[in-house]
Order: sequence, then structure tokens, then C-alpha cells
Amino acid sequence: MSLTVGTDAYATSEEVAAYWEARNDNTFDEADEAAQDAAIRAATAYLDVNFHWVGKLADTSQLLGWPRTCAYDHERRELTGIPQRVKDATGELAKLALSGPLVSMSVGGSQGAVKREKIGAVEVEYESTSGGSEGGYSYVVALLRGIGAFKGGSGPLKVVRT
Repeated sequence: MSLTVGTDAYATSEEVAAYWEARNDNTFDEADEAAQDAAIRAATAYLDVNFHWVGKLADTSQLLGWPRTCAYDHERRELTGIPQRVKDATGELAKLALSGPLVSMSVGGSQGAVKREKIGAVEVEYESTSGGSEGGYSYVVALLRGIGAFKGGSGPLKVVRT
């Protein structure tokens, strides 16, 4: 089943492949069409679940968060259709989704989501993350700054006294 931009995806497989080819990375293009489509759908769903978008839905019956009305970037330029930065973020996440399920993001620099931390008798440890300067979740948050606010958090934490 092919992708329908605006219904189940923010970008086509051709747009995502071109995004990565422009960065001299053909990994996405090497995947088969079904894997590419599934990865783009996963990336799109992940963005809509994890970000609050600026503006208002263009149509209250639409399935995705974009397109929107009354949406402007930090330079006050009107955002129409699906903004390029949303398509780029979809490309970033789609490549990650080819390797496995997308996981909860952490925006705390190079450290991952909280796994365990110790403050006095309370301990928290951080998951390791992939990405960093080569892309990944932190880059997605940076790409969408000003048009989408990361909802944050990785869910409820279990606190254990030691």
C-alpha cells in the first residue's frame, strides 16, 4: 500500500531518499519500498504523538497535524502545506525507524532518557542514545524548534529507594 502524503505520511519515499542522498547517505534508498513506507508512517506518527504544533488544523477532520492555518515560523513567515522542516524531521526519523522501533526522546543533550538517577536515597540512570552530531532525536527537536514543541518526558518513572 503506497503512502498518501497528508493522510498517513508527511513525506514521500522519494523526498526522504533525496533528503539522505543530499547528505551523501544512501542507506534509506537501499531499503525496499515496503520498509521505506513503513518507516515513513512510523516517523509521521511519532512526530504527531510527540509534538505540539503551532497554529490550528486546516480541517478538523484531517488525520495528521499538518497542514495547519495560522501557523508561522519564528521569522513570522506563514507555514503552508507541510513545512520542509517537518518533511526533514520525517526523513531523520524514518531512517532511524528502518533499524527498529522509535523510542521515547530525550532532549537533555547527549544523555538518554532517564532510566535511573540517585538524589540522596533516590537513584536515576540514563539510557544511552544514538544520534548526537550525526542526527537523531535531538536533531529532530532542533529542526522543529519554533514550529513544534516537544511534549517531553519518557513517561512515568518508577522511583526506588535504596
